[in-house]
Amino acid sequence: MTTRVVFASDTSGHTMGYHVVARGLRDAGFEVIMTGRQLPAEAARTALDEDADVVAYRIMDRDPLNAVESLLKAMADAGIGGKPVLIGGIIGKRDADAIRAMGVAGVFGPGSKLDDIVACAREAAEGAATETPKP
Repeated sequence: MTTRVVFASDTSGHTMGYHVVARGLRDAGFEVIMTGRQLPAEAARTALDEDADVVAYRIMDRDPLNAVESLLKAMADAGIGGKPVLIGGIIGKRDADAIRAMGVAGVFGPGSKLDDIVACAREAAEGAATETPKP
């Protein structure tokens, strides 16, 4: 079975990294649904509609902590709060640590290795698929 990733961004500019990561995930066998610019609530809705296994969100133009909080809340409100989330973009170390503490599977900034992103996505999807649903 192919792992489905919904990959959204908070901006429509500076897309080279966004496209490189999407291509790397596709080359690794993931089905990638690139949404382009979406606010966190829109990304959560797309993830629900597309039955995503993983949600990836790139943050360039928003406060990372607020964007991730909004995304996680929107996912919980949509009933998909248990889906793994990957975050990328311009994110400082302190914010990255706080985002990981929120339960995000991976946080990737400039210079991150594509192999690390792919491995994290694969591990997160496999971990989510083997978790026992909570009553």
